[in-house]
Order: sequence, then C-alpha cells, then structure tokens
Amino acid sequence: MNKFRSSDIAYGVNPREDGGDIAPVSLIGNYDYVLAVANSVRADTLSKPIEISKASPDKFNYGHIGIGSPANLIFKQLEKLTGIKMTAVPFKGSAPAMQEVLAGRLDLYIVLARSTVRVRELVLGNSACLRRSE
Repeated sequence: MNKFRSSDIAYGVNPREDGGDIAPVSLIGNYDYVLAVANSVRADTLSKPIEISKASPDKFNYGHIGIGSPANLIFKQLEKLTGIKMTAVPFKGSAPAMQEVLAGRLDLYIVLARSTVRVRELVLGNSACLRRSE
C-alpha cells in the first residue's frame, strides 16, 4: 500500500482489487499532521516511541476523536507498519485530547499542523514523518 487509503486500514481490503467498481477520481485534500507527545515520553523523534513500544507492548496510549478519524487511522497504520501495539483512547474532540497530552495522562495524539499552537510543554514531531508516500 503506497498511498494512504482509509478503506485499506478500516476494512483490510482494497475495493479495486476484489472486483469492486470503485475507482479514484481526484485528490480531495492534502493535510499535514503533527505528533503531539507528552513530556513523560522523552522522545525527540518518532523512532523513540516505536522502539519503546516494541520492547514494552501497550506501554503507550494514543488519543483519537472516533473510529475512522484521521488520528485513529494514522495510528492504526503506524501499528501495522511497525508491529507495535498501543492503547486507543477515544475523546469527544481535539481540545480534550490536547489537554490530556499537556497534563501527561495521554502519551500521543495526532493533530492538524495548522491548528496547533506552540506550547513549551508540548513536543511537536516532524510532520514529514507522517506524510503519505506518492
């Protein structure tokens, strides 16, 4: 899977490969995401939480605003590609999730780059790590 398609992650099947009649028409949107990491994680790159998660499965939790949301799908893809296991924590919005990251009760959260405010207590990951490959 060289492109990020939500149907592949949500259902494990590419509808174009199993005889379906769905075909891509155009790109709807392109968004940059950043990884918000709690201070307690002590990671300055994406590879650090991955290494820790491989050594201690279910050590990290991540927030999302619902099954099928971009954050949920990105973390599921990360788990699938790296073989790690994390605990998903649903929230009723981005603001409560970000508050939990700042408080240190939520380890990881993915948020749109343009909606992120720089806060000293929050470490923002490189959005290039999470861009889809063309």
